[in-house]
Amino acid sequence: MVVTNSLFAQDADIRGLLSRLSPNIQVFLIGDEMHNLGAPRIFAALPQRADLRLGLSATPVRQYDPDGTDKLFDYFGPPVFEFGLGDAIRAGCLTPYEYHLHEVTMSDDEFDKWTELTEELRKAGYTVDDDGRSVVPTAKAERLLRDRRSVIEQASSKIEKLQEIFKRMGAPSIHRCLVYTSAKRPMLGQPRQIEQVNEMLSELGIVSHQFTSAETAYRDSAHWLESFGRGDYQVLTAMKVLDEGIDIPHTDTAFLLASSAVEREWVQRRGRILRRAPGKTLARLHDFIVVPPDTAAPLSASILRAELRRAEEFAGLAVNEWDDGGPRSVMSQYEPLAWAWS
Repeated sequence: MVVTNSLFAQDADIRGLLSRLSPNIQVFLIGDEMHNLGAPRIFAALPQRADLRLGLSATPVRQYDPDGTDKLFDYFGPPVFEFGLGDAIRAGCLTPYEYHLHEVTMSDDEFDKWTELTEELRKAGYTVDDDGRSVVPTAKAERLLRDRRSVIEQASSKIEKLQEIFKRMGAPSIHRCLVYTSAKRPMLGQPRQIEQVNEMLSELGIVSHQFTSAETAYRDSAHWLESFGRGDYQVLTAMKVLDEGIDIPHTDTAFLLASSAVEREWVQRRGRILRRAPGKTLARLHDFIVVPPDTAAPLSASILRAELRRAEEFAGLAVNEWDDGGPRSVMSQYEPLAWAWS
């Protein structure tokens, strides 16, 4: 049987079918994107009747959910095979890439809002345990964490920096490009980030198409992706919908406005531009490191540490990691500040 997570969790008849099978029949459960199976409702539905179990995931650890992660590994067992992005690039399965890190500064209002949400998070019990894993104890803390991250993801200066980069590139030279925007609700009354990007691209004369969950509901969504692959659109603007399960191998450039703290998204979004394609020899990943307006304040270090963790992950496999003006040059300016208050 091939069953979606939600159907399996909701349909007692399907689960009952497995329990009624003869003991002489072996059941082999294959869980694709197994990290999703750690959600409490879905995990509770996983069959103990499964004699053989195989979990597949590029990111099996559930960030912010150590209990869910432990349950998944108890159910499936320890990893038996790993083949990381670095392995895939070295083996020629994926395209090498450059990593370009752009500095943007938070406004005073954005920093004040981030500080306010940090204090609310502390009161809600948000902590980091001894092994460095974040613990989100309540739904309120989860919401506050999401809202605080929204302030960073939607820093207003990112749009200005992106416009500056596109102007420098020149509209005729832009093609096969993805722009990932934040899916979170704006915290300071501004329009949605994807709307700001769409308007900016239109003003620059760059032909783009928005691709979100709303667009995938239409039958011709595949046609839009094919048109992008042919070059009819220079840019696709997206939120979360292009993270998993969509293959657009000709894409060679991505801009991560929604520079998320979710490690699973780091792997998925980078993977969208690393797929091999005829004539494609190098991919380019553009990221935006958010810098507080006052880097000497103690809370500023927390922002910088989170931003540098993502940059460290992306820079480590980039072909320009140690180039003059490359990502390490940018990161080295902020690393002493990030750990000054630790």
